[in-house]
Amino acid sequence: MTVIFASTAVPINFRNATTSSIITPAEFWSVLEHKCRNPAPFVKSITSSRVVKENRDQSGQITGLTRLVTVDEAFGIAEEIEEVAVIKRPVMVIFNIPSTGTVITNILAHGPNPIENPEDIYMVSTYEWNHPEVEFGSNEYKVLQAKYSLLSSQVASHTVAMARQMKIEGTLTDLA
Repeated sequence: MTVIFASTAVPINFRNATTSSIITPAEFWSVLEHKCRNPAPFVKSITSSRVVKENRDQSGQITGLTRLVTVDEAFGIAEEIEEVAVIKRPVMVIFNIPSTGTVITNILAHGPNPIENPEDIYMVSTYEWNHPEVEFGSNEYKVLQAKYSLLSSQVASHTVAMARQMKIEGTLTDLA
């Protein structure tokens, strides 16, 4: 089976960010958890979603959820798609799409020196798209690889931009 991979890393804070505009790791994690429940503002192709199941550990922390998302009809999908999110607090969310085998991760990563520079954080987004009908290395494979790389970049960049906007508007504290 041919699997097409794509990944992107986007800095969350600008190098010369003012103290009031710096997003902390805890704040960005709250954005990722919020994105699990309400992905439409973060992923332009998703028009709606609803959470149908939540999993929590013994302390009450969310460890996963199942959601049904509706994708813009321009993407050729007319029905709801089930996505299962595994939440690995405070660093990673893994989204599995059982119907296609697609796996998407959103990772909160620190830079090389998290003790001295805790605001040096990144969103890493990875995608695994199954395409059994595509031959590895073919022209079609290369076109899809470019398409998925662009998609990964756009979604990660838009998620970070939304987090920055929420920080400016003071709505990050309202996500809990």
